[in-house]
Amino acid sequence: MTQPDSVDPWSSFLSSAQGPPSGSSVQSGAALEGAPLSDSATELLRAVAASGPVTVDGLRERFGFSALRMAQEVIVLRDLGLLEVRTQDGEDSLRLTESGTRFAARWLG
Repeated sequence: MTQPDSVDPWSSFLSSAQGPPSGSSVQSGAALEGAPLSDSATELLRAVAASGPVTVDGLRERFGFSALRMAQEVIVLRDLGLLEVRTQDGEDSLRLTESGTRFAARWLG
């Protein structure tokens, strides 16, 4: 969405979704060893790791996800501290966090 005062479904939905508890973050990929990631979440992480920042809509189209499914996957990965959503040039984009970069390097090969 290009208008800052428009109702942006990603920003609105993700902002209203429960985030991780205050002060929590993923310190390393090892902290996620026991955390089950869906195949689609794993593939999203791989795609962002390979491409760098990528638009939410671009990934959604690439994987054929509905907006709701994409939001669910992004929320899980964001709450684990692996992804962050940023608005750039009027588009919401995903990028790996520092923890996400370490996790991808270690666990996604």
